[in-house]
Order: sequence, then C-alpha cells, then structure tokens
Amino acid sequence: MKDDALIDYSNPILNIQSRVRKTNDALLAKRYDEALDTLLNIVADTRAAYIAVRYLKEQEHALRQQAPSIQERV
Repeated sequence: MKDDALIDYSNPILNIQSRVRKTNDALLAKRYDEALDTLLNIVADTRAAYIAVRYLKEQEHALRQQAPSIQERV
C-alpha cells in the first residue's frame, strides 16, 4: 500500500452498523432477499475493516521495531 494512502476503518464500521439495522428491518418485514443482500454487504464491509485494522497494527509494529529501546536512549 502506498505511504500516502488513507487507511479507513471507520467508514466500513459505520456502514456495518447501518446495514445491521437495515437487515433487521427487512427481516421484520419478511423481505428476505433484501436481508440476504444486505448481509453480503456486511460481510464485505467487515472484511474491509479487518484488512484496514490489520494493516494499521502491522504499521504500528514496524514503527516499534524501528524505535530505539529505552536502554539505547540512556
């Protein structure tokens, strides 16, 4: 991933929240096809959020590996 790329985990998470409500409404109205489609979108958003958070974790770990230890700074 490019260094200047924006890593967005919040938008997929907000989409998940909205789509869970939409899925529930569709199920209550017995619109099962709509509910199934929305559930697939939730899976896609969950995967996007997972990838973004995993990338951020890896970047944080890489930065910690580059930082000098406390003993080296003293």
